[in-house]
Amino acid sequence: MAYHTTTVRDTALTLPVIASVRATLSRVAVLLTLVAISLLLFLATGVQAGAELRDTGTHVVGQGETLWEIAATHTSPGGDVRATLYDIQKLNGIDGSVIHAGTALVVPGG
Repeated sequence: MAYHTTTVRDTALTLPVIASVRATLSRVAVLLTLVAISLLLFLATGVQAGAELRDTGTHVVGQGETLWEIAATHTSPGGDVRATLYDIQKLNGIDGSVIHAGTALVVPGG
């Protein structure tokens, strides 16, 4: 029966190779994880953006008109005026309820 003897020299050459392979596998695992997370974020953003796509129209603010009145005008029967008001704020980047006469607002529902 023949035995293989391992010399210190063989072991010294093998350890750096094993360490290099492990490091490469670790890098690949991290890269695949980042790709998977990026893909999930991309898909989640696409679903969220797709949910926001709907018909919109324009409403020019009249003198003395309030955001609530505009939202009520563009809310479907039985709908929630608060939700429409929120949508108008979001569509136009309005923080609060201050609007000015003559301003063209994007409103839901064309």
